[in-house]
Amino acid sequence: MEASVSNLTSPGDACCADAGKFGERWTSLAKAFGCAVETVTLRMAKHFAGRSPPQTHARIRCVYVQATESSTGARHDVEAIAKLVRALPDTLFVVDAITGLGTARLDVDAWGST
Repeated sequence: MEASVSNLTSPGDACCADAGKFGERWTSLAKAFGCAVETVTLRMAKHFAGRSPPQTHARIRCVYVQATESSTGARHDVEAIAKLVRALPDTLFVVDAITGLGTARLDVDAWGST
């Protein structure tokens, strides 16, 4: 997680999805690296199902999310979020799939993701 934040962002840019402890970790890492963090926060055990990123005037360089939030049991609709992020110019979508890869279908090739 830290490597992706430190290598893909610069001070002043990022967006994080927060729905539990690992979402909180994305936020704290981005802040530690000087990003102007915009968070989409959900109550514990809720999931992101294609919700739009926050309207911001800051450059959103990366959208960070976890595929599944093991601390709360939430599983996010990564495909739907990816479609939203693709509409943002020059924005990367970074997914922590450490538990999600084994518990959810993440067929990024079929989605046309790069």
